[in-house]
Amino acid sequence: ESPVYKKGEILYGLNKAITPIRETGFVCLVEGYFDLLRLYENNIKNVVASSGTALSDSQAKLLRRYTKEVYVVYDGDSAGIKAAIRNAHILEKQGLNAFIIAVPDGDDPDSFILKNGVKEFEKLLKNKHIPVHFRIQQFKTEYPAANFEQIEHFTSELLNELGELKNQIKIGLYLHEISDRLQINESMLI
Repeated sequence: ESPVYKKGEILYGLNKAITPIRETGFVCLVEGYFDLLRLYENNIKNVVASSGTALSDSQAKLLRRYTKEVYVVYDGDSAGIKAAIRNAHILEKQGLNAFIIAVPDGDDPDSFILKNGVKEFEKLLKNKHIPVHFRIQQFKTEYPAANFEQIEHFTSELLNELGELKNQIKIGLYLHEISDRLQINESMLI
């Protein structure tokens, strides 16, 4: 950080990505420079880096100038998953459509492409997850035999986050998904 460089207001690589973002209709948001460079080198040019896992409202608003769809492609480890979930919520609060790309555990976009190639990475992009689906999937993985209190706590977290969204239609769709996937009466959630 300095008076000239404010990490929370800049997206690395945005100057090169504007035209490809507009052409494809979405942007890949990665954590760091090496992830961005590996994607760019493999002809995925609609990519920007947040330079770490923290995404600010300013950065989300900046993305909103160029697209409505953001694919969050963070590391597949626990910290990367938590950051992807947190940042997808920030993006959605700013009126963007966020999708989380599930990078396998132990990989980041850079290492995944090195090991598996760009075609396999493109398959990951096609299997994008809306944040609510991804969160529920992560919860069920972490708590395969969740008890009543765990489900109640998790559902309360989801509902509190939904309350921060401005898009009423998206809230309604998410409530339906939560109801369906967690087997909770939708009218109770409302």
